[in-house]
Amino acid sequence: MAACRGLVRQILRTFSSGNVLLYRSSISIEKLYPSSRVDYTSIPNQQSSKNPPNDGSKKKEPFSGVIPTDELNIKSTKASGPGGQNVNKVSTKVEIRFHIDTASWIPDWIKPRLKQQERGRINKEGELIVTSEKTRLRMLNQADCLDKVRAMVREASREPKEASEEDKQLAEARKRRAGVLRLAAKRAHSLKKRGRDGSDLT
Repeated sequence: MAACRGLVRQILRTFSSGNVLLYRSSISIEKLYPSSRVDYTSIPNQQSSKNPPNDGSKKKEPFSGVIPTDELNIKSTKASGPGGQNVNKVSTKVEIRFHIDTASWIPDWIKPRLKQQERGRINKEGELIVTSEKTRLRMLNQADCLDKVRAMVREASREPKEASEEDKQLAEARKRRAGVLRLAAKRAHSLKKRGRDGSDLT
């Protein structure tokens, strides 16, 4: 018991004097990378990995294809044309209209393209109007209208394909050829006109 107490006192005196020898392995980081200046004892900053810097390359939100009917103004009227006895009795023609700027289901970056693309279908209030009387069933015509709207939005969301170098060279060659043909046709027309007038006779 006395020997254990003496050993404990010796350990305490060693720690209190500051002469503590720290164990270092033969495969420590300092020995593996002696010229490295990285501080391995510091805690890395996790904020930079969670919130990367905003470089303006934010990915555009795609169109999901879901169209909420509660944001649409759906109206049914009597269809025109042949259709049997019920053509003038049942309202089967469907008209769907919605305001593009307030449509929450259309990503904001698609809205200007959609307005430019479908400017002939938009009224003064900024509403896009789509109709269908494809069938004699109102629900099928409503589904046809939704398919038309969905196709319009997807068409407006397509990114323009960047022309390759080969495409640019072909377009330039076609442009030059068209210019040559135009000048040749103009020259031929001028010669033909001079021949009718007799101005080329000596």
